[in-house]
Amino acid sequence: MFVNICQAYCTFWQKHPALLIGISLLMGSACCLSFQLYYLVVLAALILPITKNLKLFCLAIIAILIGFASILFRYPEVTLASEKVSGIGRFKPQSIKMASSPFYRSLLYQGTLIDFQTKEQTYHNLPCSIYLPIYGKRPTCNAIYEIEGHLQQKSPRFFVLKPIKKKTWKRKAPFLSLIEWRFSAKQLVSKYIHKQVSNRTTAVFLSALVTGQIDERLLTMQFGKLGLQHLLVISGFHFALLAYLLRSVFNCLFPYKITALMTLLCLSFYYVFLGDSPSIQRAYIAIAALLMGELIGYPSSGLNAIGLGLIVELCVLPLSILELGFQLTFLCTLAILLLYQPTEQLLSYFLPKRTEKERKEMPVIDKYAYNILHLLRSSFSVNIAVHIATVPLLLYLFHQFPLLSIAYNLFFPYCVALSCILLFPGLILYFIPKACSFIFKLNELFSTAILHITSYPPLKLQFSLRTDVITPTILGLYLTVLFLGAIAFHEKASLQKASNPIF
Repeated sequence: MFVNICQAYCTFWQKHPALLIGISLLMGSACCLSFQLYYLVVLAALILPITKNLKLFCLAIIAILIGFASILFRYPEVTLASEKVSGIGRFKPQSIKMASSPFYRSLLYQGTLIDFQTKEQTYHNLPCSIYLPIYGKRPTCNAIYEIEGHLQQKSPRFFVLKPIKKKTWKRKAPFLSLIEWRFSAKQLVSKYIHKQVSNRTTAVFLSALVTGQIDERLLTMQFGKLGLQHLLVISGFHFALLAYLLRSVFNCLFPYKITALMTLLCLSFYYVFLGDSPSIQRAYIAIAALLMGELIGYPSSGLNAIGLGLIVELCVLPLSILELGFQLTFLCTLAILLLYQPTEQLLSYFLPKRTEKERKEMPVIDKYAYNILHLLRSSFSVNIAVHIATVPLLLYLFHQFPLLSIAYNLFFPYCVALSCILLFPGLILYFIPKACSFIFKLNELFSTAILHITSYPPLKLQFSLRTDVITPTILGLYLTVLFLGAIAFHEKASLQKASNPIF
């Protein structure tokens, strides 16, 4: 029995080597950041089934060592001499965006403090953020700056630099960058949407759907109370929807491979416009891998695509594993790919599937009813799969989970999808003012109505699951057992499909 299980896992990793390397990199990075005893269980579950496959075993070990070394040498743990130190540092900006707090709005510069020299010592290669007022002239993000200020440590590998007021940033080394263009382009698109949409909240919502940035705390809070905040950031949901729209249009104009190429080029431009946050990078790499597979005639699986995204993300920015966006985007995608099939099979006992012959023999009304039930089963399956994986993580981080999230995630993503479907043509038809204005007005009516649903949820149903007993060990072991079981089910289903090709 044990030998058969190990063989099933080994077969799974042979089919999805990119996912194996990605998870191995992740575990190596995690071990360097903060080693936990349960990591040994995870590593054993990852390594033991592939010991007989020397190639896979070596790949996994090398990836673990690379992940460990990447954090160890690129981002060594630094502790400041005191809570706040003063000095002069060289800062290289890597992104800029609007940020909101309960009291004011500001510009957030994120980047690397190449060095920071105090009277006592010099610190090197510190991930750093700088907050500046939104008014007045600001430094451009295409040069390294020498800044005098006060440095504060927020965590072992995260710092905030507060520049001294009225001290000019000294421009030292210009470099080519898309950061400034990206920020200006997003501001331009946001202003255009606000010009077309009279309702401010709706304009902020639509702007977030296309730029991936939101600085409206009230809207963020309302979506957060219902567990819908993932819809306000660009993710695989938005990229998949845009890819579907582009392919639908290009299919009417071009052959199959040219359609895939044009879709890839448009998505690449959109990726450059958005930037490389974890969810955006993962979504782009996954869809780009699938499109490239179509172009070269070598189809890629979703699991290998997510593995490739994990590899790229961890090689470019290993510390991204500390970000909630990184954790949720990969966990949700992996849950959909591995847990959707067993949850759908479970729900099929209550909403059974019909054969093609049975569907053809149904009366017209029954066909429509069946299609609605099929959509419900799929929505329930995705919803359950995602929540099974993410609820323990959310309970560990926030100690509560809104139960209304389960109900709202059944239908609200479809509402957001319709807003996106109306939004992208509205922007593309910029050069046809009347058509553009009509689409935006239509979108405003619909989006305002769906936002009303999030603003005023049923008070009597606003219950939350609360607990503070989940520890990192419990969470890690839960996810390990969950996905080991999902992999076993995946391989069992693959064998059944291979032995019964008719079904």
